Amino acid sequence: MLLKNASFYDDEVLKRADIRLKDSLITEIEENLSPTNNEEVIECGNLFVLPSFIDLSVTDLEGYENLKQKAFKGGVGLLNVFDCDKSGIKNIMAIKNNQLADIATLKNKGGEILIAPSDAFLELISHYAKSYNLPLLVSLENSFEALNSGELAYELGQNFVENAFENTHLVRFMEVSRALQIPMLLDKVSSIATLKLIKAFNNLGARLQAQTPLSHLILDESVYEDYEPRFKIAPPLRDKESQNALKEALKNNEIAMLTSLHVFKNSNAELFEESAFGCESIENAFSVAYTFLVQKKVISLQQLIKVMATNQARFLKLNAGEVKENQLANLMIVDLNAQTRVSNQNSPFYGLELYGEVQRMILKGQTTFIKENACKS
Repeated sequence: MLLKNASFYDDEVLKRADIRLKDSLITEIEENLSPTNNEEVIECGNLFVLPSFIDLSVTDLEGYENLKQKAFKGGVGLLNVFDCDKSGIKNIMAIKNNQLADIATLKNKGGEILIAPSDAFLELISHYAKSYNLPLLVSLENSFEALNSGELAYELGQNFVENAFENTHLVRFMEVSRALQIPMLLDKVSSIATLKLIKAFNNLGARLQAQTPLSHLILDESVYEDYEPRFKIAPPLRDKESQNALKEALKNNEIAMLTSLHVFKNSNAELFEESAFGCESIENAFSVAYTFLVQKKVISLQQLIKVMATNQARFLKLNAGEVKENQLANLMIVDLNAQTRVSNQNSPFYGLELYGEVQRMILKGQTTFIKENACKS
């Protein structure tokens, strides 16, 4: 496959060239490449070629094939799906049914990432992560309270997460990372206090990174005043001051990765109190991130690529996440000028007008999704 006249970023440098894909890899990046016999040619004259996103915090409640197709529309090529045998990234849930999993056997069967849902068995989980050199994703189970503690929770009379205790379990992981030099990714970080603790422990030698939900950078808890079920997300959204502080942290590279935090809302309940928790957002992941983070000048497009593709690939030790020769040909072709509107009524972003749209997804050199009438050969 030959991508002609593609605009792309090589590190921080904007370039325009032809990109040849062969045998799952990006094999050549040069100007004026000529197609070989029977080579598929894709004209990218007014389009951008970006590395496909990697999402490390997805829950499958809708069937993996449906989830995957939604992800492709949102520019997400590789998924780490909790409790799913078909996950694109083979993960090991460290604890199953309150028991420690057989981590050694699962690693030998191809496990690529270890997920800790609680601090139970912390010593053993840490031992396995270090011994097998497994990336450790700390994704603590949600308390499933509708709001964070504060004035709005009291005003609306909703159950809430008590912020005073939210870091007590995470701190144990932070100290283990410092003491044993284990790289850890802390999932669903939306508290400035958590980010300050991460920074403090890293200054002491810990190897911690933070991953934040995209929704928490774009929405704040004021949306709860409308009692709409689509905003019932776990963990809950923060107040405006905290949301702005998260944006500053993202600008300052204190947040390493972003996630759609996609969870299918398997409920049609109309009442906020009765509806299921969920965040149907992955099919608009690129457009939402581009519109509210890049166009609003929170971060640059190069930074967006880093926090949604490059850093994830490095954490997983994958040969992907960048547009370079000899990298895996996991790419998306996007039209940054296209406009779209979120039509999914269960999405927290329903009705919003977005900029930037995925035209084609390519995984290991093969097209997996193409928008109708988009970037034809």
